[in-house]
Amino acid sequence: MSNSNWKPEFRNSEIAFNEAIEAGALSLSPEAPNYAGNYMYMFTEELRGDAFKNIYTRNYIYMGKKSAQQRSKE
Repeated sequence: MSNSNWKPEFRNSEIAFNEAIEAGALSLSPEAPNYAGNYMYMFTEELRGDAFKNIYTRNYIYMGKKSAQQRSKE
């Protein structure tokens, strides 16, 4: 991030994983390239949503643009 004022949010990782699986961003299938077992929850970013990092490739995937505050209001 180029913004030095950026501060990540952190939320319950179990909830973040469950929502990512439900939305299709992560999968429960070990054969899938987005298998949840190969990712770790890192943080939640306001613009890109929950960030998950692949434990092998170190690449990130993002859940979406909703922030934790927006989800908590639903």
